[in-house]
Amino acid sequence: MAKRRKISKRRRNLFIIFGVYVLAMLYLLLFMRTGRSFPGTYGEYISSAVNLIPFKTIVEYASEAAGEKSLTGWAMKNLSGNILLFVPLGFFLPTLWKKQRKFKNFTLTVCLSIAAVEAVQFFTMLGRFDIDDLIFNLAGAAIGFGIWKMKPVINLLRKYKLL
Repeated sequence: MAKRRKISKRRRNLFIIFGVYVLAMLYLLLFMRTGRSFPGTYGEYISSAVNLIPFKTIVEYASEAAGEKSLTGWAMKNLSGNILLFVPLGFFLPTLWKKQRKFKNFTLTVCLSIAAVEAVQFFTMLGRFDIDDLIFNLAGAAIGFGIWKMKPVINLLRKYKLL
């Protein structure tokens, strides 16, 4: 029988914080959207709720704001939110799981997770399946991973026995 490694109190607390982060993200990405309904048929919803063309949403935002000096508040909030909300994921995954310290494994995990959320949003009619969301969510997670890879961050995590 394999010996179980004792987990430190700090590491256990980090798992708890990660769990809270995941629950908050699920709430923001899925449950906060309940009560919204599409006024048409399911077929009409399907044709309007899928974007598989990279950067199409960004181009639409930019064309709407063409006469203005910046993107509208909602568009900017959506874009920055899609990036910033996933930065912590880029920190948590490699800190908590050794296999996630390889960028290839990390990227695959993040892409599959985001695609799963996008699919749930789509099939439950709580949102769109938008490739741009996947791109910007992945960019946010990659930024977090890049921060995690910085030598001072790694040294700090080792100092506090989180790695």
